[in-house]
Amino acid sequence: MRQQFGPMVSGAWARPGALRVGLALSLLTGLLSTLAVTLGAAPASATGSISCTGLNGTMTFGTPIYYNGTPTTSKRGNSTVLPDSTVRFNCGATGNGKHGYITIKGGKNARNANYSKKTCKSNPGDTDVCDKYVEGTQAEFSGLISKKTLKLISFRIDGTVAMFKTMHVTTEVPGQTQGDPCESAGNGLEVAVIIQGEVKRGIYATNDASVTLCLGGDSGPNTTDNFKTDLASTNSAVQIDTAQIDSTDSVATL
Repeated sequence: MRQQFGPMVSGAWARPGALRVGLALSLLTGLLSTLAVTLGAAPASATGSISCTGLNGTMTFGTPIYYNGTPTTSKRGNSTVLPDSTVRFNCGATGNGKHGYITIKGGKNARNANYSKKTCKSNPGDTDVCDKYVEGTQAEFSGLISKKTLKLISFRIDGTVAMFKTMHVTTEVPGQTQGDPCESAGNGLEVAVIIQGEVKRGIYATNDASVTLCLGGDSGPNTTDNFKTDLASTNSAVQIDTAQIDSTDSVATL
């Protein structure tokens, strides 16, 4: 019987079985080489820290801020908003940065110290004694921005999105001293909101990011255009509707 041989390999006739084994080993070697290259390839890395200056905008409070607040039946406050950047800020170049629409969710409202079920029966239309909660107090502002109420800030730098995740917030309120991150305005003239966080993905990924918002001017009936002054006012007629982010010292470091 004539024995079947495969094609000639390196000057010798190879048996079909040996040829198949050789081809399999060759394919396996190629696959392992490709896999090694893939596994060994370095992932896209961050470009390093980038500082953005000139953050700006108008923060509109969900409920205007009064000295003693406003009685309400709601357990939670209204959301405070900061619209998309209308004036772009600078991240290593002029006007190449912006942030998206920011919503700061309303937190739990404080109990109304004047609430009385008994007195309300006698004066059912008196919200001061009938409403269980109070919102928009001066004291409430210190806890307005937190990791629970402001979870993410979407930055866009040169067309690339950097999603900032809030980890910790420190708010300077009248009477407290946190240093002076808003130094150009002069010591103690602005309210500083310092937000520590991280950017998990993308070329600006970092676990040591921060955003500092310097709140300077404000608006509303009987305000003085100084947010810090009005936030400490004992005048119950002062109604703070908005606060301005001062672009001079408001920065983000990603």
